[in-house]
Amino acid sequence: MRKARAIPDTIQNPATPPQGPAPVFAHPPTIAIGGVGGSGTRLVAQIFAKMGVFMGHDLNGSHDNIWFTLLFRRKEVLEIDSVEFAHRFAIFASAMIGSRPFEPDIEYYLSGLVASLPAPRLDVAQQRMKSLLEKREPHSNHRFWGWKEPNTHIVLERLLQLQPDLKYIHVMRNGLDMAYSRNQNQPRFWNASHNQQRIKVSPEESLHFWCRTHERLLELSEAYPGRVKLIRFEDICDHPNEKIAQMAQHSGLSPTKADIAKLATLVQRPESIGRHRNHDLSCFAPTDLRFVQQMGYDSAEGF
Repeated sequence: MRKARAIPDTIQNPATPPQGPAPVFAHPPTIAIGGVGGSGTRLVAQIFAKMGVFMGHDLNGSHDNIWFTLLFRRKEVLEIDSVEFAHRFAIFASAMIGSRPFEPDIEYYLSGLVASLPAPRLDVAQQRMKSLLEKREPHSNHRFWGWKEPNTHIVLERLLQLQPDLKYIHVMRNGLDMAYSRNQNQPRFWNASHNQQRIKVSPEESLHFWCRTHERLLELSEAYPGRVKLIRFEDICDHPNEKIAQMAQHSGLSPTKADIAKLATLVQRPESIGRHRNHDLSCFAPTDLRFVQQMGYDSAEGF
């Protein structure tokens, strides 16, 4: 296997983190869900919510946890030290659990993060900050909690180090299909420099991003055995009962066979599976095509 290449570094920390140790949570997160955007993470989030996992108060139409987006879908998150990273996660977890009101210094810190964003994202980020800071009762009706945000994989290793009980599910879809998806948000965002807010992503660049992402995830699954599960979206579509049961077992959940059968009705195989067959694959690097094959997809045979 090729040596995994790191996601590019970018800018420096825009705000000073709160001081003091990060709190220890009586109810740590159960599960985090991520994937390259457009892989089917929304479906998996819906399944976990139906299994009784609290996935957050502030979700968008794709079931992304927008508080996680606010705190961690930021280029400087690749450079902040472990203390600040832990503080950001403490803010996120405290908001999710509803365990305590936030001190004024947390609001000041979040205001600094929001102010550092470009104008097109500023209004939305201010709304998300207000939502995060609202006082609410603890989610006592849920034994388990977690989140879905596709970009979770970008900071996964730090999350695994910070939360020893956290389990992660990475939803994987054929990289060749992903290369021709309209959703190129991740390669567009993480491959751009700080001053390039939007760039055009070619299919070749998209597949290369997919390959290096999954190379890194294979390494993490080996480094953190039993905590990182890669699951193919196509397999969920073809064998929903089996794959839902595997995801539940990985996360420490115990749905009944009847529950799993009901959850399986959420699964619908999209027509976009296999869309790469309508394109000439000769534009892709042979090493990337071989890696697609290595990940269990046969469409790259012959390259």
